[in-house]
Amino acid sequence: TKQKQSEVVKTFEQMSAKSAAPVIVKMSDAEALQILTSLKPDRLAAILEKMSPDDAAKYMSMMTN
Repeated sequence: TKQKQSEVVKTFEQMSAKSAAPVIVKMSDAEALQILTSLKPDRLAAILEKMSPDDAAKYMSMMTN
């Protein structure tokens, strides 16, 4: 499963932020958090920018706890 997780993260890194953001929002919080915390900071920022302010704030709050 770490290998599968790594493959999922690589997939999200290759997707456009505009495409990745709505997919992540539809995932469970646990899955979304796993992916978001594994992304490079520039990709994470790009994806969060494409989310609604409420969703971006929710995930940022979860990542800092």
